[in-house]
Amino acid sequence: MNSGKNILLVDDHLVVRKGVEMIFKANISNATVYNSEDYIQALEVLRVVQMDIVLLDININGTENIKIMKEIKSIQPNVKI
Repeated sequence: MNSGKNILLVDDHLVVRKGVEMIFKANISNATVYNSEDYIQALEVLRVVQMDIVLLDININGTENIKIMKEIKSIQPNVKI
């Protein structure tokens, strides 16, 4: 079991995800960073892995970010978004 921080990056731009991942890994030595390019992938990951933080792009393919935040909280109520 991972005793470090689990972080999920949700953004439709690969360069953004990779850049933010590099920043997290450089500053949080025990971070495990997961990536998702869309909300569907993000929800699938959240159903399997307990996250500490979700860094969420507010606009992916026109999906309402308030709706996705509610869905995330329904899966993992204590996660920080």
